[in-house]
Amino acid sequence: MTGQLSPADIAELTRLTIRYAHAIDRNQPELLRDVFTDDAIIEFHLMADAPVIRYDGLSSFVNRAKERFESQHYLSNHEFDADAERARGICYLIGQHWLPENRADLCQTGARYEDLCVPTPAGWRIAERRCYFTWTQGNTAVLGGLR
Repeated sequence: MTGQLSPADIAELTRLTIRYAHAIDRNQPELLRDVFTDDAIIEFHLMADAPVIRYDGLSSFVNRAKERFESQHYLSNHEFDADAERARGICYLIGQHWLPENRADLCQTGARYEDLCVPTPAGWRIAERRCYFTWTQGNTAVLGGLR
């Protein structure tokens, strides 16, 4: 890579973000192995003390969240930049979160993902992900301990 990403690279990097959303929303954390490197770091800047999660703890984090609420993530505005060894990506998201027993009890969030992606023998993977929340609307209690 010399700072230019091919259309195929951009498509694969975009699919990484979509694969992540599908794994979370479908409660299939095992699919995250095709999204992240084994030593990935994920930060959720929803609170002042943003939890930093290593890849090996991500499945547990997802399972705890899914015990509390269901979700659907909408991603857009993907942009990628590259240097010789990695790609940086950003995309926006709107997340909808609701209690399984009351779908009308809804919390929506707006945020952006900032990713550091690296090429691996299996394709592009996210090595670092930071999620910066910009707004929330509705019943934030739905997020429970994640808020």
